[in-house]
Amino acid sequence: MWELEQPPAWAPSPDVSPVDIPRLQQAVASNPDNSDLQVQLGMAHFKAEDHEAARVSLQSAVDAGNESGPAFLYLGFVQEELEDWSAARAAYNRYLDVGASAPARDEVRKRLTTIGRDLVRARAQQALAQEAESTATAQITPQSIAVMPMGFNSNRDDLEPLIYALSDMMITDFAFSNALVVLERTQVQTLLDEMAITSSTSIKGAKRTMEKMRAPDG
Repeated sequence: MWELEQPPAWAPSPDVSPVDIPRLQQAVASNPDNSDLQVQLGMAHFKAEDHEAARVSLQSAVDAGNESGPAFLYLGFVQEELEDWSAARAAYNRYLDVGASAPARDEVRKRLTTIGRDLVRARAQQALAQEAESTATAQITPQSIAVMPMGFNSNRDDLEPLIYALSDMMITDFAFSNALVVLERTQVQTLLDEMAITSSTSIKGAKRTMEKMRAPDG
């Protein structure tokens, strides 16, 4: 996550500042149906680093039908600061639909790639936390399967691509079976990164943790 206390240089700069918050609050109270005022209030809260207040104002504007680029862009900023990756992704995707700034859209696409990794990492961390709380008798769903990264112990560099090709072949073959749930490669790799698996790692514990990750991203 980047630091967003101030908008990035590529983002449309708001014409409001924290000192405008009292005035905008009064304006919104007097004109509750004016979603543009809610967007301005949310942007001012964002600049004041009050991210929860910014989220409330911006989300209210969007829920009221405001389809402006700044509404979705700054809502994405705020959701990132609050580490709500799914909501941030949804807001940024809407900005790609309505945003007028080509440079901003390019930067948002880069953010979406990073957020995708954050979502997988968050899922891995959640699965690990659940695993830590699970009992030794927890049941493992036998239909869940993961193809782990393969090792390469040859001096022939031309054979190294096979470690990926063979994994892909196995994943493809397993996916044809309706009786199996195949974990995605990104889920497996992130899980390994989070667990820092060594030779002493419990295979049974790893299976239970990966089973919790079997559902695809929303």
